[in-house]
Order: sequence, then structure tokens, then C-alpha cells
Amino acid sequence: MTKLSKEEIETIRKRAEAATEGPWFHTNYHVATKPEVHGGYPPNSASICETCDGEYIENYNKADAEFIAHARTDIPKLLAEIERLRSIIKDIRECSDIETAVSELTKVALGDDDDD
Repeated sequence: MTKLSKEEIETIRKRAEAATEGPWFHTNYHVATKPEVHGGYPPNSASICETCDGEYIENYNKADAEFIAHARTDIPKLLAEIERLRSIIKDIRECSDIETAVSELTKVALGDDDDD
């Protein structure tokens, strides 16, 4: 896999920020801004997409609906994690001695970094 450039990450971030506010919810084939209630969606609920094949509603793809619904909150979390890890890498590169760099890498590897 190729490294994401700063521009690519910024483009992804802008798409995420421009998307309908989350979290999103899903049923078997439908993704919306509010959860389904008694077979219908509440007022002021926006439909995001349907993942059925377009011919038969029974041919839905629940895994796709779940993935799309979770993407609304997962992508911002992943972008934040990329930013956090790149910051750690930058700090380690700026370390003046090997012992400090190894100590920082060990903290990150063990999950003991203070950024959580």
C-alpha cells in the first residue's frame, strides 16, 4: 500500500466534514441518519443510501449497509489516529539521542503513550 499524502488525507477529511452529520444507522439494506422505529423512520431523518440490488429488496447486503453506516464515525477516528501517529513519528525523528527515541517507540508499542 502506498503512503497517503497530506493532500489525500486533507481531501478525505473535507469529504468527511461535508457529509451529513452522524452517527448513521442501518437496517438490513437502508442507511439513514436516525434509527428505524416500528418499520419506519422518524421525522427529520435523512436517507443516506440503500444497499439492495435494485431489483429485489430481499437481495440486500447488510454488511455493506453496516460498513457505510459506521464509516461516518470510523473515518474521522482513523484520520485522528493518523494525525496522532504522524506526530509521534515526527517527535521521534527530532529526538537528539537514541535512548529517548527507543523509549518513545517502546511507549507507543506498549500503548503507554500519554496521547490517549
